[in-house]
Amino acid sequence: MADDEQLTVPRVSEEKASAANKPDSAGAGIVSRQVQSEILIFQRMTFHNGNVYEGQFLNGLYHGEGQYTYAVGTVYEGGWVAGKRSGKGHYKHASGAVYDGDWLDDKRHGRGLYTYPDGAIYEGDWVAGRRTGKGKAAHVNKTFYEGDFVEGKRHGEGLSTFSNGAVYEGGWRDGKMHGAGKYTSSAGDCYEGNFVAGKRHGQGTYTYANGAVVVGVWVDGVHQRPLD
Repeated sequence: MADDEQLTVPRVSEEKASAANKPDSAGAGIVSRQVQSEILIFQRMTFHNGNVYEGQFLNGLYHGEGQYTYAVGTVYEGGWVAGKRSGKGHYKHASGAVYDGDWLDDKRHGRGLYTYPDGAIYEGDWVAGRRTGKGKAAHVNKTFYEGDFVEGKRHGEGLSTFSNGAVYEGGWRDGKMHGAGKYTSSAGDCYEGNFVAGKRHGQGTYTYANGAVVVGVWVDGVHQRPLD
């Protein structure tokens, strides 16, 4: 079965846009312009490492709306709160990955759409930077999943359509079919029953495309005996 691990969010070393990078005499290279408002200050800061921030500040921290451009080409544009990315924001990584959605404390948190460099997408809930909650994931190999996620893995209840045309609907645990579910192969055979760690395991009913039916007990994907 397709392993959702292939949709892991890229972890690329980069300078973090946070209070640690607030402009000061040591970190800032050039102040292009500054506009004083009632509460917020607008500044464009160019840092010695080539990074650039242009936007609003409050008490020396990024706060309000602003754009942070990393020297490597990564760009974040959106909301900031007390030096951290928070609120609505658009993030484009130098690798080509793009995220549009909610942020909290410098992490993807809330609802958002993430497009991976290979064209795969995830749209749904995020918690502390991980896919957690309800969501939809589509792989470039035409595998599709809609349902529950926990820390980036299919976990809970969900429907998956595989690249070979097979369909599974039911329980998931740690990215694998687990619990009560129904699996229909591209040939038309159907198994409805219990799964453990991606395999038929426990009681179930297997209906062949020709109409033949087997009701029994499976262990590690292998039919063992008829049901008593």
